[in-house]
Amino acid sequence: MDKKKYKYSDLFDSLSSDIISQTYAFGEYLPTETELCERFGVSRITAQHALRLLEQRGYIRRSTKTGSRVIYISPQKRAEHDVVYYVADSSTGNRIFFAEGLSDELNKHGIRLIEKYFDNDEALLKHYVEECSSKAIGMILLPTTKFLQSDYLLQLKKQRFPFVVYDTYPLHPQFSTLAPDRFANVIEAFRYLVQTGHRNIGYFSLLSKYTGTMNDGRKGFLEATKKYDLPHCKSNIFEIHTDTARRFQSNTRMLLAKHVLSNLNGMTAIICGNDHLAHYLLAYARQLVIDVPKDLSVIGHDDYFQPDTPSYLPLTTIRHPFRKAGVYCAKILLSKLQGNSDIQINATIPGELIIRETTRKLTPAKVRLE
Repeated sequence: MDKKKYKYSDLFDSLSSDIISQTYAFGEYLPTETELCERFGVSRITAQHALRLLEQRGYIRRSTKTGSRVIYISPQKRAEHDVVYYVADSSTGNRIFFAEGLSDELNKHGIRLIEKYFDNDEALLKHYVEECSSKAIGMILLPTTKFLQSDYLLQLKKQRFPFVVYDTYPLHPQFSTLAPDRFANVIEAFRYLVQTGHRNIGYFSLLSKYTGTMNDGRKGFLEATKKYDLPHCKSNIFEIHTDTARRFQSNTRMLLAKHVLSNLNGMTAIICGNDHLAHYLLAYARQLVIDVPKDLSVIGHDDYFQPDTPSYLPLTTIRHPFRKAGVYCAKILLSKLQGNSDIQINATIPGELIIRETTRKLTPAKVRLE
């Protein structure tokens, strides 16, 4: 057997055994990577490999800021507590803080959170939702657009099973949802740019015919052009439909980013629908020798992640309050569990503009209208 493979699997077996035996109980933290390397005599890569597998198997939740937290609950413990499922595509980026806020609020009421990640696998998503409806008392769901379109959630509602959909919502929601207030967030980003001298501002985002979340950002941009009397900015909207983006994945988004930067027509700033699109712009700006922020200011949305490479400037963005959103989602679900299962709450939560290095104030000469 390969020595490296044996070491990583041996470390996984040891740690998973300690978690199952409650040596590391629910909510506690595993030793750091450095401590694991010293204790087991393995390399950092081996330790990372074992921790990654523990996360994939549902034993821990990893964070670069807080470490590896145990989320496994033994069958015996699960029988002692009411359980709520959190079903999401992944635990990457700052979404980890959403799960922590959700878990902390539910724990106050003696309810345990079980995390299930489907990694963009529709069949696995459906399986988890079916499992949840039979084994849990409620669910927080981050669904795919395709699943959101299906009648499966309406069936759960007819069964009076308590659940809340987070981060997105259908155009005509018939169940409880919580999502970022993209309408207000884009207006706030627009206000900041106007305040710092920009008068020719663009908008680059995804567009969906199924959900209202991304579309709210477009509405916010159009509202801001009226509010600040900059009607010419209405022609500076660049959008890609979510179906097209999903079919061709990153290639289409990169090509559209290149198209945006090749057709600036005097634009000095662009607001993006999410951080991923903003980073595509930054990548192509370097290729086209467009200096950010000297020639172009860029604002993202979500503060979902920051690439850990020196070549990327820290992105100015709208930070979504993930932990606060987790607490709010838990409270909506708790209201349903406390006898208000038929109540429908559709709420949005505003973000906070975080100024970093991809925006700048223009000089008076540059802001003069032509």
